[in-house]
Amino acid sequence: MLRQEDLEALFVKRERSLFNIALRWTFNEAQADELVQEAFLRVWQQRRRVEPATANAYLYQTLNRLAMKHARRRTVWRRVKTLLGSGDAGQEWLLPADQYDRIEVQEAIQALPDAQRAVLLMAEFSGLSQKEIGQALNVPTGTVGSRRHAALARLKELLNG
Repeated sequence: MLRQEDLEALFVKRERSLFNIALRWTFNEAQADELVQEAFLRVWQQRRRVEPATANAYLYQTLNRLAMKHARRRTVWRRVKTLLGSGDAGQEWLLPADQYDRIEVQEAIQALPDAQRAVLLMAEFSGLSQKEIGQALNVPTGTVGSRRHAALARLKELLNG
């Protein structure tokens, strides 16, 4: 059973890493912060079922599930706004010319399949090993490597046109 001290220690150790991953899913600091808070809350709510030895993996699993759900909701909402002809559907793209590279990268990351995006973001921004990422996502270590490789190849393809 996970104790309050265990969760507090996990927060101190992993909050920044989780925030970085959530930020790459959302590209919005407030939303990323909400996802991290929700992940910790859900782990705490399940504390009787979570062992301290597996809490780290459980936390990353929870964050990734929440982030994928958030990304799907956002995609559906954009489609609805476009279908309804909402005037602010394209508002987020009205940025200064020097920021278009950043948006291009965001779009490319968002275009990745969820499984590849989860591995890529965890590999790049969590500081976890491939083994730890595999445990967090409940996939073999080799799958982590192949998904990361596929994600990087797809990003290169998307960004180089």
